[in-house]
Amino acid sequence: MNNAVARNTATTVDKPVNLNKALNGIKARHTNSVNRINLAIYLRISKDDGNNLETQSIANQRDLIRNFIANHSDFAGANITEYVDDGITGSHTDREAYKRLMADVENGVIDCIVVKDA
Repeated sequence: MNNAVARNTATTVDKPVNLNKALNGIKARHTNSVNRINLAIYLRISKDDGNNLETQSIANQRDLIRNFIANHSDFAGANITEYVDDGITGSHTDREAYKRLMADVENGVIDCIVVKDA
């Protein structure tokens, strides 16, 4: 998979990005083994999907994303931070984990966000 989708949170417009090009830019900022890529995993499921599905869906998303990361050597040794909004609708951005994630991105803590899109 060489292409991904980037979401511009200001306009909520998706645009394709070249994953390899993005990773090369991140790697250029992290030139030694101490400065590893900082990945964020964002997981979310709505209450509307049913009480029994919430935990399972979060677990499924986590497994899919971690497998994706494990199968891409560019992510080897990455620092991974998980952000989870379990039972929160995606129709707005007033979500605790999402707000922490965006603050971490703005503060330069996170280099790359990996999500499972519907």
